[in-house]
Amino acid sequence: MLRGNTRWDLTAIGRTSGRILPTQFVTRLQQRSFVLPENALVRWLVDNLSRTVKFVETSIGSKALLPQLSIIRESCEEAMRHQWFREVPPPRSLDASMRMAAQRQRLPAYRLASGLATRRLRYSSKDRTSRWRYILELLAVSWLAPVSDDDLFELFSLVMVLDLLENELGLGSPTQYGLAAPGRDHIALFDTAAGSVRVYFDQSPVSVLGCRSYQLEILSAHDGVRGVGRRPDLMLVHEGPSSRHVMFIEVKKTADGSYISDSVYKALGYISDFRDLWAVDSINPKIAVLFPEGIAPRDPSAIDGQEVVLSSAFDRASLASALRSGLSL
Repeated sequence: MLRGNTRWDLTAIGRTSGRILPTQFVTRLQQRSFVLPENALVRWLVDNLSRTVKFVETSIGSKALLPQLSIIRESCEEAMRHQWFREVPPPRSLDASMRMAAQRQRLPAYRLASGLATRRLRYSSKDRTSRWRYILELLAVSWLAPVSDDDLFELFSLVMVLDLLENELGLGSPTQYGLAAPGRDHIALFDTAAGSVRVYFDQSPVSVLGCRSYQLEILSAHDGVRGVGRRPDLMLVHEGPSSRHVMFIEVKKTADGSYISDSVYKALGYISDFRDLWAVDSINPKIAVLFPEGIAPRDPSAIDGQEVVLSSAFDRASLASALRSGLSL
């Protein structure tokens, strides 16, 4: 019994040359090959996802890896163990022919893989503007989120302060925005009638304002100890023609009375450490400590008599009053 399709041309040549017997035939057996452009696209996508998840895991540790990323990693590893998948050589890059072949496939899974691979290629772009646009896309579908509730409350407080400056204090929309990235300057710049207000996020007055730090001077006078300039969560600087008013905002997501008390003590430490920022007769408050809820001044009219004031996210009026007084707006 013959197997496969008879190759009569090769059969005739073989019989004539004596390579095969007159009773033998040359046939073509069907062989399954997985080396196809659409399969190469799937291989590229799996390899790319696997490398990316491994990079994230190395950067943040296995325990901090999101469950969704763990599932992606395990699925990629399972695919790589399949015999048919291993027959597809890893492509050097994703090209148009691979995407076109996958898009023309009758199986919907290939078309889905083509869309995902195209998106992965865009996300790998080194263009800074494009990368931030894709990060916003990931934020919109909740794929990116703050690492902790404390980080989220800090971001909320930053946005709240910007909103207070724009609306309650009447400065209007910021004229400049900045990114919270290494080497950054201010996060936002507001123009006032007689100057400007700059908002800094998690930056030291030592590096931003060139301010003297008494803590660092004490540490540098001793061997066996080192330190870095302390960084308030938010720092607001109102620059006028002949004056400068600085105010810190510390953000604490807590309702614990002991921790709240420690936060006030830390604020007083800031005032001592960076005392050169404020003249002896400077206006108050110098620092506002912001909590989620449950805290408000007993006498809002006396807010300018305290170097440190406490406020909550639900009391916009008190925080706006503190900003107006501390920044002399």
